[in-house]
Amino acid sequence: MYTIELTTRLNPGTIVVECKEPGEAETLYKQICQCMETGIPRMIHLTCESKENKKVCVLTSEILAVQIYKGVGRSEQLPEVQISERRRAGFRV
Repeated sequence: MYTIELTTRLNPGTIVVECKEPGEAETLYKQICQCMETGIPRMIHLTCESKENKKVCVLTSEILAVQIYKGVGRSEQLPEVQISERRRAGFRV
């Protein structure tokens, strides 16, 4: 499985899609890079092959970075992270 991760503006998370074939993943990666280089905003539709019915549409002008890598499913690659509540200085709840 090949994973393609997109980092977008003002979004702390990443958008992840997976492709089974290396050729398809490389083509998608190059297509996204080309869209970023042109700077012309357009919508790009992505479909994840590992999860049924997972689709996402992204405005290319909002993409900051794209990466591709070979690996197993995303859930097996990333450690489970617990998010704790942060408190602002000077404020008490």
